[in-house]
Amino acid sequence: MGSQPDHSLGFGVFFNPQDYISFRWRLAIICIDGLVLAVAVLLVSMVLMAIQDEAESTIVLAALLLVWGYEALLKPSSLRTVGYRLINCRIVTLQGKRPSIFRMTFRALLWMLGPMNLIYDLGWCGVDEEKQTLRDRFASTLVVRQGAEPIGTGPIHLARFSAMSYVFFFPQVTRPQPSSAPSVAIANTNSQTELT
Repeated sequence: MGSQPDHSLGFGVFFNPQDYISFRWRLAIICIDGLVLAVAVLLVSMVLMAIQDEAESTIVLAALLLVWGYEALLKPSSLRTVGYRLINCRIVTLQGKRPSIFRMTFRALLWMLGPMNLIYDLGWCGVDEEKQTLRDRFASTLVVRQGAEPIGTGPIHLARFSAMSYVFFFPQVTRPQPSSAPSVAIANTNSQTELT
């Protein structure tokens, strides 16, 4: 009795390699969105300090809500963040759909609370075959060009990677392997022709 392939995680989409956003553009997005958030937090802090005498806890709460709204609500929306708009990209799930607020919150918390830091997370993007960060891998998201369309589908399997004494498991779309049967048939035909 043959073993059946495991498709319990469902199917996902994959894009052309040129459609994935590279390391340098990811770094540009982080710089742009970081600057926008810093200015927004500064303005909100100034307003709150003008209204209240002791506004430290209110400022911290407002800053957290601002960052959460920017990362979890605005980033996956059709408006997108300033960085995403300038670099002309969007974020989707492995199925090619808009990520939920819960998924985007989880993705933001991975960076804010660990175990990833900026260097390790972006470093992974530089060596990943689909140019995704570790946050994207664990949150099952993909950052692609704004107009990119999937070129195919494949089963989602758990991928295992080892790096710097860490072992990571995360869902990844498996691309179908090209069949080598036609080239073998052509080779056999050619060898028969040479023999006759």
